[in-house]
Amino acid sequence: MTTAASLAGCGEFVRTSGVFGRCHAPATLPRERGGGAELLTKCTAITRGGTRCKGIAIDSSDYCYAHHPDRADDRKRAAQKGGKAGGRGRLAPSQEETQAIKALLENLTDRVLEGELPTGVVAVANQLINTRLRAIEQERKVRELEDVLARLDALEEKQRQTQGNLMKGTRRW
Repeated sequence: MTTAASLAGCGEFVRTSGVFGRCHAPATLPRERGGGAELLTKCTAITRGGTRCKGIAIDSSDYCYAHHPDRADDRKRAAQKGGKAGGRGRLAPSQEETQAIKALLENLTDRVLEGELPTGVVAVANQLINTRLRAIEQERKVRELEDVLARLDALEEKQRQTQGNLMKGTRRW
C-alpha cells in the first residue's frame, strides 16, 4: 500500500492489486492498468451545493469537461442542441408534427379510396396540409438561420477580441 500512496499523493481511496487504502494529498486518484498505477486528477471545482466536483480532470488541467473554462463554448453549443433533435426514443417536435400529418394523409387517402369522402373535400384538405407543411419547413429554415447567425456573431466577437489583443501596445500610423 505504501507504493500506491507514495505514487498517488492523493486524498482519495487508492486501489492497487485489489487492496484499498487512503493517502493524504487531495487531488489525484490512481487507476490500475496492466499492473501499474495510473494517476487521474480529480476536478477541483466546487459545485453549487458547495461540495467538490467528483469528475476526472481533462487535458492535464484541474477541471473536468463540465467545469473547464476553455470548454464553455462547446458546452453552450451542446446545450442549445438539447431537445431539438429528440433522442432516447423521443421524436423532435418537427418530426412529431410531420408524422401526424403523414397519418392524416394516410387516413384521408384510405377514406377516399373506400368512398367515404368526396374527392373535392379531400382536395381542399390536401391543400391545407401542404400549406401546413410549407409553414413547418419555413419555421425550420428560420430556426436554422437564427442558429447560424448566432454562431457567426460569436465568431465575429471572438475575432474582434483577438484583434483588440493584437493591437494593444502597437501604434497606428
